[in-house]
Amino acid sequence: MIWLALAVVIVLVVAVLLIWVLFEARGIRIEATRALRAAGDVERGTQSLWAILEVNNLLIAANGLVGSIASKAHSAADAVAPEKG
Repeated sequence: MIWLALAVVIVLVVAVLLIWVLFEARGIRIEATRALRAAGDVERGTQSLWAILEVNNLLIAANGLVGSIASKAHSAADAVAPEKG
């Protein structure tokens, strides 16, 4: 009889622990979903930061092009009306 009572107690303890694990797993799933949603928000919010490097490279190229145009414009202006000096 004592073995039967001990077996019932063990089964009840195991059942309670399994139910507890189930609730914890559901909580982890909820928090993981929340974390994934937040990661998506962070990704969308930082996309413009990743474009800074591309914009910087375009500005460097544009600066070189404008410098080249300015140099050619000065050469053309000097050819048309040389400076007196």
